[in-house]
Amino acid sequence: MKIIAIGGQIGSGKTTLAEMLCDINASQTLHLETSAVVVELAEHFNALLTGFDFQAPRAQLVSNTNDALIAFMAYLQPMTFQELDLRDVQLDQAEMIAEPEWYAKLFAYYDRVAENPALINTPISSRNKDDYRPLLQWIGGFFLHRIDPLLWYKELMRRIHEFGDDITLVALTAVRTPAEADYIKSQGGVVCIIERDLPDADRSDVTERHVSEIVPDIRVINNRGLPELQALAQNLYGDILAANTISEYRGSDYR
Repeated sequence: MKIIAIGGQIGSGKTTLAEMLCDINASQTLHLETSAVVVELAEHFNALLTGFDFQAPRAQLVSNTNDALIAFMAYLQPMTFQELDLRDVQLDQAEMIAEPEWYAKLFAYYDRVAENPALINTPISSRNKDDYRPLLQWIGGFFLHRIDPLLWYKELMRRIHEFGDDITLVALTAVRTPAEADYIKSQGGVVCIIERDLPDADRSDVTERHVSEIVPDIRVINNRGLPELQALAQNLYGDILAANTISEYRGSDYR
């Protein structure tokens, strides 16, 4: 089984490339996303918000959230290799002042729910994912910060090992930090960064700020259209299975 982890800035084409790789031989490939793990947890978290007054003062919201996080530990615990403590998950007033970036997305989501209470009872899907982006970004970053920076990738590796030998290629998205990249390499995988010229891309989010620090095995320059990226993916797929990848693949080479 070959493993490729794909990273890159928002909008660079990570998921598109992973899906193209896996569509080449769908019966023997697998696409797993760290975001899928986060979505599962987000839906559990939403269920614990029933009855919240999202227009309450911040101190009350913090207290209510901490109560909910006690129950939320039951969903996190199976993904960890340690015994969780309340201090691992609960909001911390001192940290909120010193490092507000770990909390801003949570309260941005609460503002959205105050305007649209149906959000906490609606399943998260590809169609409405943007409505939940602040919550997903908060969960995706906060628990890595508090528990284990490799938490989501360790969970994906656990799931990979549950599949049989019929799977020849697993594409993982999205690797965001050098520590995650090093972990994937330690598990025998290769790390790919896909780059696309996006002058208006938001690179300020705490979960995205370390992508540029990753040293990849492979760079994919997504500088043409979907047909060229598809042809590139076909070539990359064969090279991965043959353990014969090169350091850079450019969409413009497949015109």
